[in-house]
Amino acid sequence: MSGSKINDYSIGDSNIQSVMLTLDKAYKGLHQVSLTNYDTTAESQIAAGSVVECGGALFKFDSNESITGSPSDGTVYIRLVPAGDTITAEYTNTAPTWSDSKQGWYGTGGDANKRYIGGVTLSGSSWTYKFVLIDKNGLGLQYFKNTFSLGAIEELILKKISIEDLQMYAIGSLLLDDTWRLTVNVESSKDFIIKKPLRMTIVEDAISLVRETIRLDPGTYRLHRTSGGTLSMQILTFIGGSYRACTCNSGLGNIAGTLTASLYCVYAEGVTELDDVTKLYEPL
Repeated sequence: MSGSKINDYSIGDSNIQSVMLTLDKAYKGLHQVSLTNYDTTAESQIAAGSVVECGGALFKFDSNESITGSPSDGTVYIRLVPAGDTITAEYTNTAPTWSDSKQGWYGTGGDANKRYIGGVTLSGSSWTYKFVLIDKNGLGLQYFKNTFSLGAIEELILKKISIEDLQMYAIGSLLLDDTWRLTVNVESSKDFIIKKPLRMTIVEDAISLVRETIRLDPGTYRLHRTSGGTLSMQILTFIGGSYRACTCNSGLGNIAGTLTASLYCVYAEGVTELDDVTKLYEPL
């Protein structure tokens, strides 16, 4: 069966039903939602000025809208909950499904009227990898800050187009931090945030010795030394409200006295050049 024309009116007609039907179909699936704090690790809100269609109704946000809920760490989705003439936003760890009839990503069962508009990766109090869902034939097109991914939402098997295919990466040497000191028999630490996937090199300043090169994904980390006679260093990651040892632990060996260590970025994804440290690193 072929499609049928719905805007079958012309100037001078009084066919208001056809006009209304045309408008309803014109904004079906409309998704013009923005998130605040899109390029930081702070929690987001639905940005003022956002407009979205949900279940056949068109909603607008005249001011920033907080997102409610207490989701678990990992992939967290943002969905909209309509209630009569109003709509609110909430978090969920449950993935959406594509609806051909509604032309958007929606929940199932009792949540079938809730539209998904984006998501984030949560680790403790760090909100990273924020994305907005763009509805295109159920493919799961996700727009991030400087990249986008294409794949099945249900399986979360995504291909990062802008990195592998569009070569969104940079190689070089960018000083991230040169003020961190390790002192024998004194426990000390330095907390920081990584904003883009990168490889970080740890250099012992006194003899310009590269001690370790490690890969860090976006999140909150701690450079830590315990109070022992042997000067050693460990990288901790912030997960579930506390710092825990991660797979990129490193040791600096037996060194007497005080050591100044500098952190350098030698490779970063999601950027085209290493020209701005604030895009990659933030001390806490």
